Amino acid sequence: MRQNQSFVQRRLFLWLLAVLFAVGANAQTKITGKVIASDDRQPVVGASIKIKNGAGGTSTDANGVFTLSAKSTDVLVVSFVGYAPKEVTVGNQTNLNITLATENNNLSDVVVTGYSSQRKKDLTGAVAVVDMGLLKAQPAASAVEALQGKATGVSIINDGAPGSTPQIRIRGTSTINNNEPLYVIDGVPFEGKLSWLNQNDIESLQVLKDASSASIYGSRANNGVVIITTKKGTSGAPKITVDSYYGTQVPRSGSFPEMMTPQQYAQYVFDSYTNSGKAIAAGRNYGSGSTPTLPEYLVAGSVLGQDVTAADADPSKYNYSRDPGLFYQITRANKAGTNWFDEITKAAPIQNYQLGATGGSENATYSLSAGYLNQKGTIEYTGFKRYNFRSNTTVNAFNKRVRFGENAQYSYSEGFGFGVNPNTPGGYQDQGSALGWAYRIPTIIPVYDINGNFAGSRGSQLGNAENPLAFLYRAKDNVNKNNFFFGNIFAEGDIVKGLVLKTNFGIRYENYNGLSMRYPNLEFSEGNNSNNLNEYQGYNTEWTWTNTLNYTATFGEKHRLTALVGTEAIRSRSRQLNAGRNDFFLLGDLDYYYLNTGSAGEKLRC
Repeated sequence: MRQNQSFVQRRLFLWLLAVLFAVGANAQTKITGKVIASDDRQPVVGASIKIKNGAGGTSTDANGVFTLSAKSTDVLVVSFVGYAPKEVTVGNQTNLNITLATENNNLSDVVVTGYSSQRKKDLTGAVAVVDMGLLKAQPAASAVEALQGKATGVSIINDGAPGSTPQIRIRGTSTINNNEPLYVIDGVPFEGKLSWLNQNDIESLQVLKDASSASIYGSRANNGVVIITTKKGTSGAPKITVDSYYGTQVPRSGSFPEMMTPQQYAQYVFDSYTNSGKAIAAGRNYGSGSTPTLPEYLVAGSVLGQDVTAADADPSKYNYSRDPGLFYQITRANKAGTNWFDEITKAAPIQNYQLGATGGSENATYSLSAGYLNQKGTIEYTGFKRYNFRSNTTVNAFNKRVRFGENAQYSYSEGFGFGVNPNTPGGYQDQGSALGWAYRIPTIIPVYDINGNFAGSRGSQLGNAENPLAFLYRAKDNVNKNNFFFGNIFAEGDIVKGLVLKTNFGIRYENYNGLSMRYPNLEFSEGNNSNNLNEYQGYNTEWTWTNTLNYTATFGEKHRLTALVGTEAIRSRSRQLNAGRNDFFLLGDLDYYYLNTGSAGEKLRC
């Protein structure tokens, strides 16, 4: 009996001892600490402190100090924007001193924000800094196109035309008129399309999104500002770089709409009359019974649909004449249906080659580059080519107290086909484009007639859409050419410590020309036999002269003062001449297409 009692007492003693140990192990201790930054040794205000895999957390106060209850086995996770997270085990410590290391994209990076620059940590406005590694990793014809998805609050609207400069919207649409941002390239303001700029030549890109950031540029910056700085040379031995890619652009055929078959469309037309209680009046294509039947032919001369006989469809009567009175076309119905989206799209190649050289000494650096881009369109008979050259030199004098240099860019571009490289994007996919016609034209219409010429909506109740492929083919020789020069020279000097005087003179010169042709389209329900040539040429010039005086001072390693005064003068001039002639005797021969070989309807417009 005594042995059993002794055994029970020992068991109770061990259980109480285990409970005491457990309570001791789970006891929480009040922990205090301070978080500072590694770069400037200043307190980090608002840093987050959380217990890893547990509940509870806090943040630092205005002095970087925090208080938290934690167990000795807990691990604290300390984090703040722009700094690498840090884990600290509590252990026996009750007072922690924690230093956060800055990340590679640290807050001391300098960001260009107008006529001056600031550190990231000093920014108060909304400025998006684009990761240039991601920007250049995406094959694109323009820097704006590659900007898609790289900056928050920035939307890129691309119509898909080769070489086009997409529309850019910073924080939405603000007006029914111009919504394009102001571009500032190497300190020179620019408004217009950027198809001339090679994205591989860009060193940094920032987007000023709100009024406080962009206000220094005035009303021009109403839609935001995109600041672009091109590559500069570095001291050292010459460095040669070669970049190239070749790829294939594939249309997103999965997103094309699935159109009705001719039989489904005919039934749809019949049902619409039946459901509305009206007599069926579907024209000559689908018969007069209660159930639609598809015709063998859509047109044979002036005879339509079900009325076409074997004699009417005799190939010997076929005459694809420019004279409407003699025009006799025979078109079979495509009972299986034409997939117009497949007919006008294709996989298209794109190739880009870039050659660059950088180098220099301690007091003089240079950067040179040349490139070639050739992009075919995924829409038939469209394409874009660009040749570009850029140079940058910087020279330091008088112990680097005086600096001067230049940036110069030249580009020659050429676009051919419908809707390629316009001043305002969007025509490539609008109502009067090949894609717009593909939505509207009935699928019972084939691409070609019995003799291989283009078929069309000439027939009975076939609508007023043009043959999309014919539309593109007839625009294949439309061309626009552009010579573009953009550059600046600058000089700056340190007057006293922190006071810098800078002058910058930028110039833009552009001359352009192009031509477009119209051919007879009698297969079209609203077509005619007219033909014409329109030609245009013009130029744009602009110079910008900017002078600034910038003072920067730091007090007590905590306070920074920046003051800027300056002047800017801008002058621009443009002129364009348009001319056209009609009724050319020979069609399709580009060697014959000169304005003085046309006959009537001449026009001049300046």
